[in-house]
Amino acid sequence: AIQPSSTRLIDLRADEGALWGDLRKKWRQYANRARTAGVTVEDAGAEAIATFYAIYRETAQRAGFLIRTETAYRHVWEAFQPHGLVRLLVARLAGGEPVAALMLIRCGSRVVEPYGGMTAAGADSRAHYLLKWEAIRSARAAGAATYDLWGLANPGIAHFKAGFGGREVR
Repeated sequence: AIQPSSTRLIDLRADEGALWGDLRKKWRQYANRARTAGVTVEDAGAEAIATFYAIYRETAQRAGFLIRTETAYRHVWEAFQPHGLVRLLVARLAGGEPVAALMLIRCGSRVVEPYGGMTAAGADSRAHYLLKWEAIRSARAAGAATYDLWGLANPGIAHFKAGFGGREVR
């Protein structure tokens, strides 16, 4: 199997407070800790694809999954960007170091996160918790009805994503 057989969907029709409340208590603490430490999340453009790819490559090496070339992700960006259907979010430490990234694609009322990762410093700072929360929050603010966490490839990933609420779908 190339693609995971299940995903996790979050219904974004609830208000932001309810979505925040659906996060596990520890996940909210981690997101708040990252924010307090000065982690920021930016909506980046094509200029950040190399940054995204470096983070994604480090994640793939650490987690042991295969990825495509940087050009392939640039092509995804170029295919969806003219229609305003792709976003690249980058989390940075207080000093500006990029430590986590997500590429989001919109399809109708659904926002999907097919690609993302974090560096070791991103894990230590819990930046990825804040990044994922901001992706969910901002997708709702942009009018999306569903956020698709895209794949529960292994028990560790499934556990992490379950902490953001939603329901598992096969």
